[in-house]
Amino acid sequence: MKEIFQLIGAVIFSLGGAGAIIFALSSWLGKVWANRILEEEKKKHQLEIEEYKSKLMLELNKVNSLNQKALYITKVQYNKEFGIYQDIWEKLFDCIVATINLYPSFDEVPTDEDEKQKWIDKKYENYRDKYNLYSRTIDRYAPFYEENFYHSFVEVRKNCSKMGTIFKRYNYDVKYNMTYAIVRDVSMTEKEHEEVYDNIPKALEEKRNKLQCNIHEYLKKLQVVQS
Repeated sequence: MKEIFQLIGAVIFSLGGAGAIIFALSSWLGKVWANRILEEEKKKHQLEIEEYKSKLMLELNKVNSLNQKALYITKVQYNKEFGIYQDIWEKLFDCIVATINLYPSFDEVPTDEDEKQKWIDKKYENYRDKYNLYSRTIDRYAPFYEENFYHSFVEVRKNCSKMGTIFKRYNYDVKYNMTYAIVRDVSMTEKEHEEVYDNIPKALEEKRNKLQCNIHEYLKKLQVVQS
């Protein structure tokens, strides 16, 4: 390196004053080009930075938009579904109580036949009204809540319907329906007896408890998401 500078110095010295001018001009041109190159690099990097910032802001806006949308939907969904489950649960509870009351473990049956029939009519009418109201409610709200809960509600309805059908058969159809004209004295089978006093009440209780836990957990998750 030392030898190079010595050689350059010797050339400039040999050129005399012209050499000094050439050296000064070279230094000036070198600075101009260096500055120009530096400015070009700065502009290039600035453009890259601006472009990156624009892309970053665009992505950030997308994320914020999605978050706001999800939060809004979750709040609406939570408020809507909470009201739906409240309404359905009231109808479900009443329907199950009215269903089990058709064949309770202990009951005071009137001894007078007319009073007994009125007592039977009252129980069945109460069951029928509660069952129909529950059935309409779960179907009316079906598009607005979780599908898996709808299937569970339908299972409850099936069990209630099964018990109601047995009650109607032996308290009305056997007595008055012409289909049973020659078998008016038919009574419940052992299997049906087990169904109405054991299997169906147990299934309804289990389904209700499971639904209660599942709905509670589901609503709690919605609260966590929206907060």
